[in-house]
Amino acid sequence: MLKVEQMKSIAKNHTGFIFVPAVSQKARRVGYTLIELMVGVMILGIVLATAFTGMKQGFFLLENARDNTLVSQLLQGEMENLRTTDWDSIDVLKGTTDFSPNSSMLANQNTIYTCQRIITAPKVGQLEVVLNITWSDSRGIAHTNNFISYFTKDGLNDFYTRTF
Repeated sequence: MLKVEQMKSIAKNHTGFIFVPAVSQKARRVGYTLIELMVGVMILGIVLATAFTGMKQGFFLLENARDNTLVSQLLQGEMENLRTTDWDSIDVLKGTTDFSPNSSMLANQNTIYTCQRIITAPKVGQLEVVLNITWSDSRGIAHTNNFISYFTKDGLNDFYTRTF
């Protein structure tokens, strides 16, 4: 409701029945200006973009860790299969061949793994076995993990000497 003095000042200053109430400074600052809203939306956009970028990087790191763990298990399993094989069966496999790991872990995987076995004979009665697995992640970056082991025909006691 308008005070009497406000009505008199309005009536003296205007010719007609336009009543413009006097608004205090406090009443004018109740809302936000368009610029303040735009700055707030811009800050919110920057925060959300940073959060989504961080989450995306986190998911790529998680994928990489899972793939490395799976590949390490596959390499270890293949090497254990070779360790339980007799010397003559391994000696026949000299050279470079592809192998497919016997694992139920690959049943739900979308990633394609390329597995390779390289067997060489650095010395007589000794074989070097190198297992390589190569794959590409969801970003298309190629990764390789390998496992190297040595086999001897008569076991380790041929290469172990003791002197007293």
